[in-house]
Amino acid sequence: MTGSNSKGHVLMFINRSFFSFIVASLLMLASSGVIAQEAGDAPQIAGPISLTGLINGAAEPLSDSEAEATASNGSGAIIYNARRAPEEPETAKTDIAQPTSLITINDAADNMSAKASEATTQVLEELDSITPTKDNASISAARAPQPANRIGLRSVSNIGLASIGLQQVGAPAQLNSFIWRQSETANIIPLILATPSYGSSQTLSTLSRQIMVQPAVPPLNAQQDINALVSARLEWLAGAGQSDSLSALVRKLPDDEDWNDWKRWQVQYDLMRRADDTACNEASRRSAETLDGFWHKANIICLLLSGQNAPASFAADVLNASGDDDDNFFQLVDKLLGRRTEISLDMNDLSLVHLMLLDAAHETISLDALDNIPSSMIQALPSFRYLDADASVTVSYRLYERGLQSSSDTEQIWRSLKTAPVPAEAALSELSTVVLPAAGMRSSHGSSSPFLWVALVNRTELSEDSLVRAALEAEASTGRLSLLLPLYDSLVRHRVKMGNAGTLDSATAELYAFVMQAHDPAQELPAGLSDQAGVAEYLSQILNVASGDVWDADALEGLDLWHVLPLLDALDVQRPEEEWLARASDTVATSLSLGRPYLSVPADRMLALEEASRSGRVGETILLIAHLVQGAHLGYIRPEDGAVMIQALNMIGLKDAARNFGRELIIGQLERRYQAQEN
Repeated sequence: MTGSNSKGHVLMFINRSFFSFIVASLLMLASSGVIAQEAGDAPQIAGPISLTGLINGAAEPLSDSEAEATASNGSGAIIYNARRAPEEPETAKTDIAQPTSLITINDAADNMSAKASEATTQVLEELDSITPTKDNASISAARAPQPANRIGLRSVSNIGLASIGLQQVGAPAQLNSFIWRQSETANIIPLILATPSYGSSQTLSTLSRQIMVQPAVPPLNAQQDINALVSARLEWLAGAGQSDSLSALVRKLPDDEDWNDWKRWQVQYDLMRRADDTACNEASRRSAETLDGFWHKANIICLLLSGQNAPASFAADVLNASGDDDDNFFQLVDKLLGRRTEISLDMNDLSLVHLMLLDAAHETISLDALDNIPSSMIQALPSFRYLDADASVTVSYRLYERGLQSSSDTEQIWRSLKTAPVPAEAALSELSTVVLPAAGMRSSHGSSSPFLWVALVNRTELSEDSLVRAALEAEASTGRLSLLLPLYDSLVRHRVKMGNAGTLDSATAELYAFVMQAHDPAQELPAGLSDQAGVAEYLSQILNVASGDVWDADALEGLDLWHVLPLLDALDVQRPEEEWLARASDTVATSLSLGRPYLSVPADRMLALEEASRSGRVGETILLIAHLVQGAHLGYIRPEDGAVMIQALNMIGLKDAARNFGRELIIGQLERRYQAQEN
């Protein structure tokens, strides 16, 4: 018995000693990097660092001038480089605009409670005391740009934290530092969380994004919910795919445990964007303080980036011996170190770290590999140079639908594919069977839409117009045709220029005319199409109306659009002087009918919207409209409700936005007219 106990104690001692050795090795390795950097011994990189530079003979990153996505490796992979990813938004010189640009505290006192005025004063005083400091990381111009300024992280109180934001160029003057004036925090937080990050209206998507990044005095009674308010804004931006804006805001967060998850996200984003200095400084510091495997993996990648293969190899071996079972990671590191040539990855367990190493190893990244990528990282995805055709098309579509990539850049990428990844018939069949969340709602998934467009653009036969028409009708049924109008305008215009306008049936010609006029009502229809499309002139009149114009009764009659009169009234389009009774007597006797079905908007929300707009609560008004509309097919918004929303935007001074939103609602009604069937 005694011998057995002694033997057990010896084994326990050996196990503990081995574990202690591993822990000590990890910490010593991480600490050595920190010490070397502090002592100035860390290797200095002379030029831009790229993950692809890890492989001898790796191709240099494509220049910005190479505007087209080109095929690579003969495997159908796409080198995604149509346009360099947009720069991160410039951070504000201070957390919010200087006090001179705000209304005075005396003005605010008329509309805010005593607590709100006190909070406002505190914010303004803090803003005066905060001076921008340059980021410690010196980033090469060739790498993804990072914000040049950041606030003093430890000088921000809770109330100042709630006010952080970014400078905006081109935002309406009404979106200023008092967008939350008179709004209650208890109402705003759940409203942010319930509002889709993007949706049916591009106008509302833009306004919502602008108020989420706007530096502003927080809503009333925010003192106890500062973190919840900031977190709600960050989560909204993450869902919208606004990665660059999100990154700029995360850099402003204090260095405390409440924001650890976002700090980890930041390092991953920097590594994906190849902003190596910033990410590696953080990874080196964190890996010296913790045994968390993520930080040690990040540090291993950074060692590889700086050409320190021996320390990277040792660190990977120690991490593996410590019990980390991330086989994908160790396979990829071994390949980058030249210790193996073949890899067999578990595609169901791919993380962001794995994708970074895949791209570094020049391995093709498939669409399936992107399934686990969160929306918060979407602006970094173009940094991957070895996306296959399916992944390239899907990434560009995700960027486009969130307003992060122009239609021209998207079309350029899609047209670069000489062979469609999916046949048009298969893509159309999938689109036609999409199940909507509910009747009258918009489909939130458009995964087949880009593949359908790519397939159609490669089908040049004149007989394919019936297939194009079916695609347009299917997209209209899902409520997504308005999003795709710029792309389909290009497609149908090209088809008409091929000389087939005279061969189109009237229904197809009318649908083509709608697509072109809805995209750009000022453009002239191609020769032959206007004659072929019987209602082309009516479409032009309806889609070209502006404030002060007089609407045309024949156009409304011809398009069966009498129900949009409330929208025209809200847009200040005037009624014509006409003998309406005489006109009615000339028409066929009218029988009563139930009319079109519409979505029922909760009455209490509409009343809340009217109250918020009358009180000048800018941010709250925008969120309420977006909350009600963004998940819906715009053709199923009752025109009377749409008119109230237009008036609400006018009430808070956003007249251009009101006009654009009104036009979107009219296009939605026409989109419903041309959809394949009522949903």
